[in-house]
Amino acid sequence: MEKYSRFNITKTTDINVGLIGTGIQESRSPLMHIREASAQGIKLDYQLFDLDLLDEGHKHLPDLLDTIEQAGYAGLNITHPCKQSVIDYLDALSPDARELGAVNTVSFHSGKRYGYNTDWQGFYLSFNKSFQDINTDKVLLLGAGGAGSAVAYALAKSGLKSLQLFDLDETRVNTLISRLSKTFEHTSFKFTPDIKSTMTLVDGVVNTTPVGMKKYPGMPIPAKTLTARHWLADVIYFPLETELLKTARNTGCQTMDGSGMAINQAAEAFTLFTGKKADTQRMAHTFFNAFD
Repeated sequence: MEKYSRFNITKTTDINVGLIGTGIQESRSPLMHIREASAQGIKLDYQLFDLDLLDEGHKHLPDLLDTIEQAGYAGLNITHPCKQSVIDYLDALSPDARELGAVNTVSFHSGKRYGYNTDWQGFYLSFNKSFQDINTDKVLLLGAGGAGSAVAYALAKSGLKSLQLFDLDETRVNTLISRLSKTFEHTSFKFTPDIKSTMTLVDGVVNTTPVGMKKYPGMPIPAKTLTARHWLADVIYFPLETELLKTARNTGCQTMDGSGMAINQAAEAFTLFTGKKADTQRMAHTFFNAFD
């Protein structure tokens, strides 16, 4: 416990949960979970375990999991850059987490660690609500990490015909393609090394890279590759309007920000932590109105 004294890893109430990741100080998850629990008469506390506050933060994941579990926590949310690496330290995975190879929610139960993925559900619900009349025959997905895996899974679930995947790590893309191709025979998955030429062929773009967050400013694609015929989704939610989203809107693209995915995945995770169904609308109210 002393090793992580800068964090409050003490069981302080009936249900203690938290979030492990980097650059998470602006996360809206703590307040969404705490207020939803309070509305349901549940005493819950939610802590942030920001790996940026530790030297060589990513190397602390296994020890941090041990310490948090031993403290009596009910579970954890997992975010960038640990959604795939955390799998090595879990005892069991839900079927969808196994299929897409990424975990964003861990529950501790009876001495076992169970991994789930609520990200894909969060994106799926938001995507199908926001984009009801668009062409999804061909889509470019930026990023094949934890969030990218979940989004690829959700897009395939939505009936996507062709998904072009771009990531700086081609091996990671090919691993994801191999995994998803076994589940979704109706969808063609292909690695693309060239964003520029691919943008002339696709109907829409989804950004799951961290480029656009305050810690990683900028755009993951050249602005001039966007045209009004494209639609664009960005899973980043802090800031809610990334430079990419702003550019897409100014170009005339139909867009979707990361708020819906963040709210819906949190609602699913809340149920895993507490055993109680979350009120998504109430969590959305917290997301949009409890922050300056």
